[in-house]
Amino acid sequence: MYPVDEISNKILELVSSTADRTLLGVRLGFMLKRSFPDFAPYHYQCRNLRQFVRTHVPAVSEKGHSGTDVIYSVGSPSEPANDPAPYKAVTSNFVPLPMVEFEWKAYSNPAQRLSIAANRETGELKVLGETETPHEPWIALPKPSSEFHREIAEQFVSTLPEPLRTTLVRTLNDHKWYVRFSTVAKVHGVGMQWASFRRAKLIEKFKLSLNTLGIPERLTHAKKIQPATLALLAHAVQPHEAPSAPTSNETNFRELVQRVIAELPISELRSLRLPVGLVVDALRR
Repeated sequence: MYPVDEISNKILELVSSTADRTLLGVRLGFMLKRSFPDFAPYHYQCRNLRQFVRTHVPAVSEKGHSGTDVIYSVGSPSEPANDPAPYKAVTSNFVPLPMVEFEWKAYSNPAQRLSIAANRETGELKVLGETETPHEPWIALPKPSSEFHREIAEQFVSTLPEPLRTTLVRTLNDHKWYVRFSTVAKVHGVGMQWASFRRAKLIEKFKLSLNTLGIPERLTHAKKIQPATLALLAHAVQPHEAPSAPTSNETNFRELVQRVIAELPISELRSLRLPVGLVVDALRR
């Protein structure tokens, strides 16, 4: 992840270097990618480039709009911003996951029927099916409970100022508080901060579980996605449906692979090895 001050300085430089010291948001995003190809606002708890500029580049303001796009300028804004400035939580960066995204959900989501097993000898991790029982040296990792997730939410709320704190506390009394809490957090501009806070607490719990069970910690991303694992996930996608025809299974499998690829970070996508012929065919479509 790039240092925030380097990106901020570059944005100021790009806007200042134009003839009239203004720049369209879409153009700014395109030019910024040239200097920082892997830049993503969510790494800095921002929903988009607009929120990043508001939060981290005070010298650049929103002068106006061209259609739906924002016009950035150096100096004071000439029209008020429509969205409230987001509250900036104490957490500053997302903590890297100890597994790829789809495996992490098998551990972190209490409602997920899949689970994670760890190897006592090597620290290797793997996905377990709903009815699968691990055998030595493998052992199932206990999932964080719903009550633990609620405790995380209460801790996060305690870091917020009023009246936002009271607003989020009310959602915790709802039977389906988890969905409402995330939605309300996003509406009030702290969705990314909540996601980062929750992730850090869950990873802390994950590490503690490994330590308690005497499992060597290997905080590296999982190995390449194996067909057997994908097949296991495909079987768990719709567990109550009757077996379908081979063609339907193939379609479901392809759709699942696409969804898994969509979850992978750019760094892992760049390392995927694909047949050249398939890439060329895809470019021609």
